[in-house]
Amino acid sequence: MSNTQEVSTLDEKYDEQVSIHQIQIGEKDREFLSVLYNSDEPLTTAEIRERSGLDRREIDYRYDKFGRERYTEIIDVSPADPSILNRQVQGMNEAEMTEEGRKFFDMGLVGDPSGDYTQEEVVINKEKLESMQERMQMMETRIDSLQEKCDLQQETIEHNQYLGEKANGGVSYLKPAVVALTLVVRDCMDDVDFSRYLESAREQIREEK
Repeated sequence: MSNTQEVSTLDEKYDEQVSIHQIQIGEKDREFLSVLYNSDEPLTTAEIRERSGLDRREIDYRYDKFGRERYTEIIDVSPADPSILNRQVQGMNEAEMTEEGRKFFDMGLVGDPSGDYTQEEVVINKEKLESMQERMQMMETRIDSLQEKCDLQQETIEHNQYLGEKANGGVSYLKPAVVALTLVVRDCMDDVDFSRYLESAREQIREEK
């Protein structure tokens, strides 16, 4: 049996997998990781077995899962130091949770070390999700508002351009008529004393004041 098949078999035999964000862990994973999280020093396989209730095969599987293969940043696995007092660790491994692994715990990504994950952590994650959704909605509202302002400004620019083009067109259209009218008036006034009309207009303006 290949190593991949063995891991798959162990998954089915020992774990009821549950999804916690991107990391898949089961109940036995949570027990294993909680023991390491709550320890201030490396623990041997024997100590982990005693505190978690997992057997050696289950522990070795999680050494591979969290320390050697899939999530190598969560725990650090190494041969145990045989010189440590009160430990019969000949040929044993020891493991400790890394700083990165503790961050995962603190962020709620690999379970709740207090043992109340199912109730408390789900609530926390729900609150975080709702907060993120609220911020996204606020950003979408701001984007929509800015888009409306941009559209309004664009409409104003296009309207002003239209008025300008229309005004220029009107001037171009009226210019020949103005020139023609000027010529007509000039021809009509050739034999007329224009100063008399000008003085009369000035007198009328003074009376209106």
